[in-house]
Amino acid sequence: MDIMQYLLPHDHLLLASSKRVKALILEEIAIDNQDKAIEHRLLLEARELHLSALRLTQQAFGEMNVQTAKHYGNLGRLYQSMKKFKFFGGSAVNVSGIQFLTVDRAQMAHCGNEHVR
Repeated sequence: MDIMQYLLPHDHLLLASSKRVKALILEEIAIDNQDKAIEHRLLLEARELHLSALRLTQQAFGEMNVQTAKHYGNLGRLYQSMKKFKFFGGSAVNVSGIQFLTVDRAQMAHCGNEHVR
């Protein structure tokens, strides 16, 4: 990733993928680590990488894109690992400055059926 950051502009889309991969690796290392201070530091670094990758993807593809959704999913899993999440059926949840819209299973089923013909 360091080489890519040296060669590419700071907002190049290729950096999003390498940041995502590094963040996922850091998460796994953090979860397996017994030292809570190290775990916390690694999870914070992973969060910064995920947020950066999300911003790059949003700039390239916009909010309503599968790649952007994948980054939100990665952040959601990270926040589960960090134990920074709340469950509210059908309401907006703001976690560390990112707003997620949560829906229950019935709402998801209804949304999925609207597009089936």
